[in-house]
Amino acid sequence: MKKSELFTSAFKEYDIRGIVPNIINEDFSYRLGLTIAIILHSKNIKSIILGRDGRISSKVLLLALQKGLLDNNINVINIGQVPTPIVYFATHHHISNSGIAVTGSHNPPNYNGFKIIIDNKPLYGKEIRNLKNGVLNNNTRIFKERGLLQTLDFTKKYINKIHSTVKLSKSMSVVIDTGNGVVGPTAVKLLKKIGCNLKTLFPRIDGSFPNHYPNPSDPNNLKTIISYLKKSDCEIGLAFDGDGDRLFVITKSGEIIWPDRLMILFVRNLLKNNPKSKIIYDIKSTKNLKNIILESGGIPIIWKSGHSLIKAKIKQTNAILAGETSGHFFFNDSSWYGFDDGLYAGCKLLEILSKFDNPSEILESLPNSITTPEIIINTPSTSEAKKIVKKFKNNFTHEKHTQITQIDGLRVDYNNGFGLIRSSNTTPSIMMRFEAYNQCDLEK
Repeated sequence: MKKSELFTSAFKEYDIRGIVPNIINEDFSYRLGLTIAIILHSKNIKSIILGRDGRISSKVLLLALQKGLLDNNINVINIGQVPTPIVYFATHHHISNSGIAVTGSHNPPNYNGFKIIIDNKPLYGKEIRNLKNGVLNNNTRIFKERGLLQTLDFTKKYINKIHSTVKLSKSMSVVIDTGNGVVGPTAVKLLKKIGCNLKTLFPRIDGSFPNHYPNPSDPNNLKTIISYLKKSDCEIGLAFDGDGDRLFVITKSGEIIWPDRLMILFVRNLLKNNPKSKIIYDIKSTKNLKNIILESGGIPIIWKSGHSLIKAKIKQTNAILAGETSGHFFFNDSSWYGFDDGLYAGCKLLEILSKFDNPSEILESLPNSITTPEIIINTPSTSEAKKIVKKFKNNFTHEKHTQITQIDGLRVDYNNGFGLIRSSNTTPSIMMRFEAYNQCDLEK
């Protein structure tokens, strides 16, 4: 495959990612830095925040990205090896309002990528695709002057901000699994500071991920924390992905509280003091969530899956909360900033649960339904996946549905559940999911 084809394959709907070094490498990163610098100059932005996760390839990729930005006369504030939410946090506390996290997120160790914020807006869709031409064509600097490099530490400020916002009613005994991701050391400091009696699994940063992949949405990666909870005196378990922007929760009995179900707890809590506020949930979320938002006096907004797409929708609607089934939670009330942050979500959860004697009982009593796992059908190409979904949408007929949603594939809601078919934003595949209130209805 030609270099141009390899480079092009890295540009997804809402971020940039690929295999190292076949697709994502130092040349790619340098060209990306040159290209983003040109975009920043066009917006009269003179500087940008850079941070990276703990993957083996992240340091060299960040240095190449940094060189491209500096060579095209953009000042760089390097905040080092930090969870992605700290990069987002730093963009809200720096005049540039712009940042890039070099991170492979929850993917296997041979992947890496970039999450980009410019002028407080996430790049996605057309803006991501427009970067392709720059990366393919820009390999030399166009400015005579060179930018300045500065290093700053935002971790302490981030931890102190959460500590000033989150107040536990009592100390809680918590076990966390950070999967050797970059989130480990920050999570330990933060949770101890807010008053947790903390036990840790795999807190040391190791980009080879020797214990399990940093993807908590796969139940196989939660086996250790489930086993630990059952044997220990910990009340609750929190599992984070590789860069800390996603959260999964496990009860004392080992039950996984899936993110769309956990959203119900956050919705009820926030809407008490913020009636008639907007709540965003992604198209894969449980039917229960919309019902709870309405019952709690909120305004439900269903939207496309994808962290950048959700962040953009929050800005458009001024929703106070958003959540995805993938574990991204976005708090946008008076206390937080509207970006996806697994650490902050975990702390807010503990604040709520600390008011109860039996936190697991509260979580396990949340409304539930029966869902299939995400059914993935691989296709020869992304365009082929989109064609199949489009054909399905055009030919679909069914009289018993209560709602049809076509913002991201086709979701058909019934009185007793829903079905969803959509093309993936990140891989050449079709994804399907089904939900019902009982097994008999699910099989129908």
